[in-house]
Amino acid sequence: MNAGFVLPLHIIIEGAGIVVSMFVFSTIWHTREKASSWLVFVGSSFWVVGMLDSLHILTYPGMVASALANVQLCVLFECLSRLLLAGAMLTTLLISPVKRVSLRKSLFIFLSAVALFLAIVASLFAYVLPNPQLLNEQDLAWLRNAVMATVFAFNLLGAWLYWQRGKEQKSDQGRLIAGGLALGALSAGAFFLEASVSLSFYVITHLLKVLSYGFFYQAIFIYQVKIPFEELARRRSAHRARMVALMNASKDGIAFYTSKHGEWVCNASFGELFGIDEEVLHFDDTDLFYRAIQDKLEEPEKVAAILQQDLQRDVVERLGPWRVSVLSEPARSVDLYLNPVEVKREVLGWLLIFRDVTKETEFHRLRSEYFSAATHEIRTPLASIDGYIDMALEPGVAAEEQRHYLNQAKANLSRLHQLVSNILDLEKLQASLPGHRFQLLAVETLLTPIADNYAILAAKKGLQFRCDIAPGLPLLYGDEIRLGQALSNLLSNAVKYTLAGSCGIQASLKEDKIRIDVWDTGIGLSELEMRHLFERFYRAENEVTRKTTGTGLGLSIVKTIIESHGGEIAVSSHLGRGTTFTILLPIVDVSQIEPAAL
Repeated sequence: MNAGFVLPLHIIIEGAGIVVSMFVFSTIWHTREKASSWLVFVGSSFWVVGMLDSLHILTYPGMVASALANVQLCVLFECLSRLLLAGAMLTTLLISPVKRVSLRKSLFIFLSAVALFLAIVASLFAYVLPNPQLLNEQDLAWLRNAVMATVFAFNLLGAWLYWQRGKEQKSDQGRLIAGGLALGALSAGAFFLEASVSLSFYVITHLLKVLSYGFFYQAIFIYQVKIPFEELARRRSAHRARMVALMNASKDGIAFYTSKHGEWVCNASFGELFGIDEEVLHFDDTDLFYRAIQDKLEEPEKVAAILQQDLQRDVVERLGPWRVSVLSEPARSVDLYLNPVEVKREVLGWLLIFRDVTKETEFHRLRSEYFSAATHEIRTPLASIDGYIDMALEPGVAAEEQRHYLNQAKANLSRLHQLVSNILDLEKLQASLPGHRFQLLAVETLLTPIADNYAILAAKKGLQFRCDIAPGLPLLYGDEIRLGQALSNLLSNAVKYTLAGSCGIQASLKEDKIRIDVWDTGIGLSELEMRHLFERFYRAENEVTRKTTGTGLGLSIVKTIIESHGGEIAVSSHLGRGTTFTILLPIVDVSQIEPAAL
């Protein structure tokens, strides 16, 4: 290699070594709150080494711009730099690598390193500069070789010990430090051959030193930056997974807005509500979030106002509800709430809660209609009773007329009693826990007594009655009293609304269900009547129904009972030709029933 290139190349290589040294120190110092005493000691040592290497360059012979150029100082600074680093890395084996150190102690260690550096520099400048001939060339060569031999030994010993520690602890950091020390030993050992080989070899020895610094930096970076960063990322991922799991446990649609990052994270119920795939339940900003839902809202400006104004409010309080409509099949009514997420008086974000109140709204509507109809139905017989009693109490009314009025009042009282009983019965059915009186029932045992009773009533009207039960039917699992009530209501209607002909009940097996048909050849129903048949207080309007009493609740009770057993009920009819009610009840696996229920 041309001798003219040695100086600039040497400066570049040494400069690179200084940069790496300061990177090691900077990495540790900026993470000192979580650093151990081992790391603080290493960082302080590299700061001193970097400063000594800087002075080594400034005092290098041939540095035209430097007034400090001095061969004695140059060699001394290099020897001290090498010796200090080798000794420091060997000393670190005696320091706990995991014991945390306080910030005050970290500062003390660093200031001690600074004091050591200043003492070294002051001593060397005080003794060497006034004595240019203090050390001749032979003395410098001997000193340099002695130091490099010591560094070689220290680094080899340190490399072996760190390698063993790395194997025991299965730590990449220990192996990297061992590699750096081995390269340092190789670099120190190579100095013995510099004079007898070539300038290229001289450059290589310095490259080995810088490379060893790189190994040290990598070891520190992994320990102080990479591993903590990966751990932080893992914890954030786990925290996010827990948060999403908690959000997904809610039936409400939830969108969480983070104030710091401006992101939106939504749960599965939110995706289901707005028809968004589960994979895209994360939005990087509010604009993307709004665009994803605006087409599904009947009045998107309501939500837009919340996103634009309320998310930026200074006052932290729960807001809402706002009622919005989601365009879907069928349309949904949703109550919207905005809740702040606050920790130690700091708002971390907002929860936008979409609560589907469609069923609740419909329930309240139907309940209101139900009570309105019930009130009307109760008032009618009450008004009749009141009127008939008033007429019976009028003076001069004949005894026969009084008896007629009182009989009419009594008939309306009976109708009122039946109506109130049916209303209470229906409320009790809807409020009771399904299955609390269930037991295994034989179909024949359930149907036969009921059929026998209505066969007698049918015979009194001159009707034929049939009861057909297929043999070998599986057992039913249900409430005997309630099922009997439902079948009695159907058979009562069959006998009541059949003026001539026949009626009956039939039980058979249809796939995995038990089918029960209650049929008649009576007056039948129109298409319009069948559509409203199971509604509360609904009665078909025809000549026959006007002559019979009824509350309009019987079939509603039947439907409630059958559905509480997991069954279905349907009606088929032809006006003037008769009606058939078909009940399908599920077959229950006996092995799946709790022994206490058998």
